Amino acid sequence: MKNTNSIRLMTSNVLGNWRDGFIEKRDDVMAEIYLDLCPDVIALQEFSARYRGEENNLLSLVAPKYEEILTPVLNRSHNNGTPLLYNTERVKVLDKGYYFFADGVCDNSKSISWAAFETIDGGKRFVYISTHFIHTSEDARVIDGEQAKLVCDGLADFYKCPVIIGGDFNSNRMSRSYANLISLGFVDLYEKAPNPPTVKSYHPYPVLDEVTHLYVPNPAPIVGDFNNSIDHIFYYGTPEQLPTVEHFDILTDVRSQIASDHCPVFVDLVLQ
Repeated sequence: MKNTNSIRLMTSNVLGNWRDGFIEKRDDVMAEIYLDLCPDVIALQEFSARYRGEENNLLSLVAPKYEEILTPVLNRSHNNGTPLLYNTERVKVLDKGYYFFADGVCDNSKSISWAAFETIDGGKRFVYISTHFIHTSEDARVIDGEQAKLVCDGLADFYKCPVIIGGDFNSNRMSRSYANLISLGFVDLYEKAPNPPTVKSYHPYPVLDEVTHLYVPNPAPIVGDFNNSIDHIFYYGTPEQLPTVEHFDILTDVRSQIASDHCPVFVDLVLQ
């Protein structure tokens, strides 16, 4: 990314809600991925209290390059499962906020975290949102999408800059909840990318080797293409502010298959 108006945004479900997984065997791998790919902002999902509470946890492993954007958390667990991490060398935070979905299910980990940013080099402003839609109900996911639109409407109107939302939507590209997002005005940045990937964004759970006590990729085959993906990055706003997509990718190497059941998805954008 040589253009000073370019930004790299990532969404990454860290598999923090998996009760049987040893997080300390996986978070160092995830930290290595983030430090290698150097996104400007990372939208996390499943960043559970258990994941957060590990000694030498992900936050400490990526510091001081990355910092979490702290916001008041309005759910019963008092833990933000969808935080944003930002690259302190690349962007500065102008404002921030949090929204807890009222979708009839009210899962503590399903929410919206947002922040308004300005690039340090180019002075370009944008809003990035991390979200995680409920996995148990298609009807609730439709409601989540409608509430996400209300949040995006307010942010786009107030900040007058591009709004991008990344996350685990638990909605593949053939689902009613995905179609609802498109009908609400969300633009899938995958569709705007030159030579986008064809693989899907999630895979079977990593497997713990009983001898080495380290995680290895699941030998089960990864079935399905990108249409089966549930991790997406959308743009919301006016056509005039739609960023140019330089690159859209899904990291599918061994590290991503060890660190989580979701591959990190990232996009390189040129802001208008």
